[in-house]
Amino acid sequence: MSKFLYLLSFILLSGSSTAQNRFGFESGQIVTKQGDTIRCFIEIAVSYGSKVAYKNSIESKVLLMPSNEIRAIVTPYKYLESVQLEDKEVLMTLMIKGKVNLFNYVIIKEVERPPGYGGINSYQSDIAIFVLTKDGDSFEIKKSNFKDQMRQILNDCSSVVNKVNDGLYKFNDLDFIVLEYNSCK
Repeated sequence: MSKFLYLLSFILLSGSSTAQNRFGFESGQIVTKQGDTIRCFIEIAVSYGSKVAYKNSIESKVLLMPSNEIRAIVTPYKYLESVQLEDKEVLMTLMIKGKVNLFNYVIIKEVERPPGYGGINSYQSDIAIFVLTKDGDSFEIKKSNFKDQMRQILNDCSSVVNKVNDGLYKFNDLDFIVLEYNSCK
């Protein structure tokens, strides 16, 4: 599963830099916070900012919906959910569902290079953000305090906490950690 997580992140990250973060439209559903479901064609993107582009039919004009009005996006290939993260709400891809959910979000930044590097003066830098949700709370998992966060969030499953403490599980093993935690009795 860990290899899958990295392969998925690599595909998302490398694709974003070559396709300007947009890949066309795919059929899906937008579920609003009011509970309405809109069957439509949703713009395929690595991540969504403040608005999501969609079409009512593949031939129709592009419409925009503010991200803060969306509860979830469902497509044949992924499920995104609105997750409260500190002072903002972000549409994130659900990677693992269970007692603890693992979400992923990619931040894409345009980085300017100073003159003299030749060729390309700017490039895109992609940062993958991982978030766990448990009992209605959201936690952005950071490599710098990973062990402390895992002990705090997963404290009711000693087998997982012990593997984190012993160094058997590291930050890059978040998918294994969440899967084992979700099967913990």
